[in-house]
Amino acid sequence: MVASGESTKTKIRYARGLMKTEKQSNNFDPDKQEEIKAHYDGDYYKPLLEGYLNKDKFTRYRQRMVFEIYTPNNNERVLDLGCGVGTFTLELAQKGVDVVGLDYSEESINICKKLAEELNVAPGFQLADVTDTKLDEESFDVIIA
Repeated sequence: MVASGESTKTKIRYARGLMKTEKQSNNFDPDKQEEIKAHYDGDYYKPLLEGYLNKDKFTRYRQRMVFEIYTPNNNERVLDLGCGVGTFTLELAQKGVDVVGLDYSEESINICKKLAEELNVAPGFQLADVTDTKLDEESFDVIIA
């Protein structure tokens, strides 16, 4: 999903509302959340990282599809929600875009920071749950998720 402009704020509020509603409902299971977090902090990112580093077919496809509907602009501030191994965050940073990658996984953020250093770029990275990012929704022009 790529969101920009006035609708971006609406989509952020809508997504946050859905997730907060889930947390408040009888269906929310904190133990399940910890199980999910442990999954992503395990070996989950190894094949994705390899694909990113090798610019495999899937990585190229994802980037091509997103950048067909969104043309990066250096005057915009971009939030990459669920940044994973930095596929979009790092690409945008290399193009000079002000970008922040946000992910729930500490492993993801560690991988991204290491890659950013190797690429000599300085995007922002934040470890956070999407329902409680502490980010001002008005401070981003575009969201990639």
